[in-house]
Amino acid sequence: MNRNYVILFLFSLLMTFGGLASLPPIDRDESRFVQATKQMVETGDYVDIRLQDVTRYKKPIGIYWLQSAAVALSGEGAAA
Repeated sequence: MNRNYVILFLFSLLMTFGGLASLPPIDRDESRFVQATKQMVETGDYVDIRLQDVTRYKKPIGIYWLQSAAVALSGEGAAA
């Protein structure tokens, strides 16, 4: 019985995460978050969040910090 659950769990993981890396950004804000985070990492300014010289103070800063930490740990580019 336990073996069936393991097989079901592995199959579910495969179906869920199989093509996830090939999906483009879905929400219109996702690409904006990514670009603003990229600018944040390039400039080193982790408080004044900007997207093409426009401030983004209406969005929570935590997501930018989490993304910049992920960039610092994994690097930039498609291979990261």
